[in-house]
Amino acid sequence: MNTRNRNRLILVALFVLFLIPLVAAILLQPEQLGEDPLITVNRGDLVTPPVPMNPAGLAVRSEAGPAALERRWLLVHPIIDGCDARCESVITDLRQVHIGTGRYQDKVAVLLLATETLPASEAERLSAIYERLVIATDPTGGTRTALLAANKGIAPASGTTFVADPEGNLMLHYAPGYARGDLNKDLKKLLKWSGR
Repeated sequence: MNTRNRNRLILVALFVLFLIPLVAAILLQPEQLGEDPLITVNRGDLVTPPVPMNPAGLAVRSEAGPAALERRWLLVHPIIDGCDARCESVITDLRQVHIGTGRYQDKVAVLLLATETLPASEAERLSAIYERLVIATDPTGGTRTALLAANKGIAPASGTTFVADPEGNLMLHYAPGYARGDLNKDLKKLLKWSGR
């Protein structure tokens, strides 16, 4: 092989060497895999801007008190007029989502937010569904106002669930009848991306 052919071969090899990463980058773009990066991947409705909830102002019915909610992701389920069978079903779903977080369980709390103080028998019955359930009321009304704002000015209906970040900001909203798997996937992503 003469020098001229060898130089051409080296030039082609260098060209291919620089071309491979470029082609790989193009093929790995989300559009090439059938995904649109402009479409959000969260399954719940994003609360924009996030609404501060101030969980420190809640009257928590738990041995740990307000510390049960500190620096944790919160699965907030407001109840308006007591907890019926549908509400119990949501608590069961939230228990499964919480257990599904695996090693992150201590970074998440399931908060049942009642509009008025629940009788002791009712609280015991609900705690029997999930022993790690945190039951609280909002004596100042600030959290109810935040939930109203996060729900675009409409009072949350029975079966509505919210996700709040460790700073107490409501971030995601799930309308009644949401799929438990959707909440589970969103929460796992949030926990993984936040490193908490």
